[in-house]
Amino acid sequence: PRGARAAPLPEIPPLPAEREVRIDFPAAQTAIYLAVPALARGDELEIPLQVANQVLGGSGLVSRLFQEMREDRGLSYSSHSGLRPGSVPGPWLVRSLVRADRTEEALAVMLGELERLAAEGLDDEEITEAVRHLTGAYPLSLAGNAAMVGQLSVLAVHDLPADHLAQYIPRMEAVDRAAVGAALDRVLDLERLTRVVVGPGVEDGAR
Repeated sequence: PRGARAAPLPEIPPLPAEREVRIDFPAAQTAIYLAVPALARGDELEIPLQVANQVLGGSGLVSRLFQEMREDRGLSYSSHSGLRPGSVPGPWLVRSLVRADRTEEALAVMLGELERLAAEGLDDEEITEAVRHLTGAYPLSLAGNAAMVGQLSVLAVHDLPADHLAQYIPRMEAVDRAAVGAALDRVLDLERLTRVVVGPGVEDGAR
């Protein structure tokens, strides 16, 4: 028998202003998480924000975070960013495991990359490369029965239009600097940034 739809998720309560949580924990590395409130699945700005995320930390070895954190400074083996959209707005996360003796430097670099992104956006070459990668990888998300079921489940759960999958590549190819800038202006509010730092020797308490 067909099941009943799950009850809607409650609205997210207002988030506090910028804050930082530090927890001392004995380990060889320090874990740093940065997060800002982002958007829900199906938001019109989701596609340009995916492009911005790809450049920031979603593209692995060629992302800004990877270049600054690993290649240029040797602070971390890997650093990533990712969107977590759901039926209600989810966060945009930036995360890294860093050398414990250089925690403050690593945090400053990560914050600096977010500030740079908010202030300058992306250039045309970065957008072109990100769109090429995202559209090229997209068919793999539909390449098997399980993958297709997963994508169709997303459509059903989030009440997305029937042509959502077909429109992904055209919408992605239409992204330009103006679209990325509009998405960043609305979402990347660093005054609403939460920082979580867990590792050896970090100060206790929250700010």
